[in-house]
Amino acid sequence: MNVLDPFRKLINMLRDSKKNQFLELLKLDDSIASIELSKINLGFFPKSSYSLSPTTLLHVINEIIINDRSQILEIGSGISTLYLAKVIKDNNLDSTLLSLDEDEKWQQVIKENLKKIECEHLVTFKTASLKEGNYGYWYDDKIVSEFLCRKNYQFDLVLVDAPSTTVDKTARDGAIPFLTNNNLLSEEYVIFLDDTFREKEYKISLSWQERLQCKLFNYTVYSILVKGDGFITQPFFQGHKYRVNEYYKRI
Repeated sequence: MNVLDPFRKLINMLRDSKKNQFLELLKLDDSIASIELSKINLGFFPKSSYSLSPTTLLHVINEIIINDRSQILEIGSGISTLYLAKVIKDNNLDSTLLSLDEDEKWQQVIKENLKKIECEHLVTFKTASLKEGNYGYWYDDKIVSEFLCRKNYQFDLVLVDAPSTTVDKTARDGAIPFLTNNNLLSEEYVIFLDDTFREKEYKISLSWQERLQCKLFNYTVYSILVKGDGFITQPFFQGHKYRVNEYYKRI
């Protein structure tokens, strides 16, 4: 038996304890965020492991309202589409919401639920297949260009939660290169990238920061890239000190 083995065992126990504490704080954050989201009165909509976490969704909504984000691009339709449309309606916001996805049947489900809350007129949808192109394995360049470049959009909020990296690990890489090459970002903006607890998405956030030369804030489950001097909009985090600076990867 190595003389250091007992110390290694103790260190591992402490790491496990911190990790468990961190996971419990994540659950608490999402519980608090869920209570706040319930005030939007969306009604029931099924949530799955692919859905944005309540904390992430609340942060996006805070950003729209507090920093007056008016041109919004959502890459990956879902429950976030419903919440954002309802927030725009309830607060009489002069906001444009575009939603891009590769699954037409799924988008149809979202459209039907938008009708139930009388928000179908607030979202413009586009379905585009995934294929190899100028931006790697991403959405069809031609279709996306026709969708996003037909007007002088200057997006000040971009939410990236698709394509699924289960199909191709590089599938989300192309979003920011496409937007920057086509001058589709406002001078001031915030970009949300979900799932940065996974190594690939975390590395994507770093590459985007280098490309954009902007601020990057990592909250483990998701990250945001910020350009400009807007207000801080992160929700109240019980686990804030455990989230920032990629703490989960260090314990």
